Amino acid sequence: MYIGRMEGHGVLLKPVAKRIVGLWDTTMREGEKATLHTHESYEELYYIVEGEAKVRIGDEELTVSRGDIVYIPPGVTHNVEAISSLRIISFKVYTGGYNSDLNRLYIS
Repeated sequence: MYIGRMEGHGVLLKPVAKRIVGLWDTTMREGEKATLHTHESYEELYYIVEGEAKVRIGDEELTVSRGDIVYIPPGVTHNVEAISSLRIISFKVYTGGYNSDLNRLYIS
């Protein structure tokens, strides 16, 4: 679950050596925020195409903008909040199957 509306397109490629590779093009409006969550079996790379966001990775919070790349290792709690209209390309390598272990922390 996320707060707000995230729009985008993605593709999952055939498993490669028991892995699934995904590439997602996502947009978020100013103020939209994903809930804190973890992925035990996949890692992510975010490329910020346009806009600015706060990205929380574990106990660290970063402000990122156009041209930045963010790495999120497996098992680390994270989320994204759009400071302005945001477009992110995310590259994901799933080692345990797609969304097999998505854990979200719901915060009111």
